[in-house]
Amino acid sequence: MKKNATPIIIFFLTFIIICCFIFVKITGDIDFIVVFWGLFLLIFGCIFSLNHAEKEQKKDYRPCILRMLAEVMKADKKNMVCELERVKSTIRRYYKTKEEQDAALNEFQFFLKEYSYKIENEGYEYFYNIKKLTFAAKSEIIMELLAVAYADDNFHANEKFKIGYIISRLGITTQEYNSIKAIFIKKYKEGHYKSEDKQKSYQSKCNENSDNKFHNYNNHQESNNHNKYNNYKHSNESRTQDSSNTSTKEKEAYDILGVDDTASVEEVKKAYRALAIKYHPDNAASLGDEAIRQATESMKQINMAWEVVKTARGIK
Repeated sequence: MKKNATPIIIFFLTFIIICCFIFVKITGDIDFIVVFWGLFLLIFGCIFSLNHAEKEQKKDYRPCILRMLAEVMKADKKNMVCELERVKSTIRRYYKTKEEQDAALNEFQFFLKEYSYKIENEGYEYFYNIKKLTFAAKSEIIMELLAVAYADDNFHANEKFKIGYIISRLGITTQEYNSIKAIFIKKYKEGHYKSEDKQKSYQSKCNENSDNKFHNYNNHQESNNHNKYNNYKHSNESRTQDSSNTSTKEKEAYDILGVDDTASVEEVKKAYRALAIKYHPDNAASLGDEAIRQATESMKQINMAWEVVKTARGIK
């Protein structure tokens, strides 16, 4: 544990002042004292500025994020283009100017080539600045790591291990992580962490599915007029499918809220309120506008999950 240097500095300065006072009393040479104090303040000012700059550099958690991204990307020993594109997107999120982004990408690529390095060898102090962030901010960082791991649509065991180690260092519990991952999966399925081209493709597919549903509905209505038996059979199949979908939605909802389906109503309400506070967009403001947008989307998923559970349980 690091000691506080302030008392030592105060003692040292007091000692010098006393010595200077005694020197003036004995010799009466004030000019020497003026020059001495001028040089002393100059040296002290330089040391203070260097220490301040070093502390400010340590406060920057972004290099640690780059290191974590590199560790997750190379965990499966496949440095894929889709993963690199995802990392670039994350860099654009945390670094604003083009110069900063280029420098960050170079730093990331340097980390990526350090095959002998293992983040597991780092102590808790390495993650200190990120650990100090709000829960919403930390969860957004974890989702970015998951986005890199899922970029190739395959969550490798080594990637899972790396992220598991990181969340333990950030003070995230397994229950909290499961909730974060459930929110991420829901957002990922909706195309929030895909490239722009994939997002357009996803949106086009959604629109196409919507058109198909409308088309199928019309065909279904025509079929009803011609064949009652087929309508009855189709109705039963639809009920079975809807029941299955509802069950899946409920499971996803409970996962997002971070509770079991056996939890009491009060426990579910408590979990929802806690998440609503943790994921408030203002709590992610320190990471920038994109983080606020993603936190807003996460809050939307939490609200949707709450509505699903409310409806299933008849909570008012």
